[in-house]
Amino acid sequence: MCILSPAVALCAGPEAIPDLDLNDFPPDISPAESAQLERETEENARECDRLHNEIFQKTKEIARAAGVDDNQKLEKIVDAVKFLSDVEDLAEEARIPYQSKCRNNLLSSEPNLDQKIV
Repeated sequence: MCILSPAVALCAGPEAIPDLDLNDFPPDISPAESAQLERETEENARECDRLHNEIFQKTKEIARAAGVDDNQKLEKIVDAVKFLSDVEDLAEEARIPYQSKCRNNLLSSEPNLDQKIV
């Protein structure tokens, strides 16, 4: 499978994009290897989703424990964490370690509950 980056495709124009048959495999990858790669990619995506959900849940718990009871403020905090833990721009093999590190940092941090978030 040939994958063109969207930026290259936009700069080159539609006439430069070849017709692709998505069922064609490069000569060095067998259909079985391709299927295995696809399964691994799907598993990695599920693991990223699971880690993201854990991160958001822990963020909400910490914010509530710190006194955030306004849903709009809580959502802003969660949105900020979503932005900081986003892995879209990372290479696939770096996504799970990055999110695991984010989650572990949240789990190991001791929030200062003496100071309320306003």
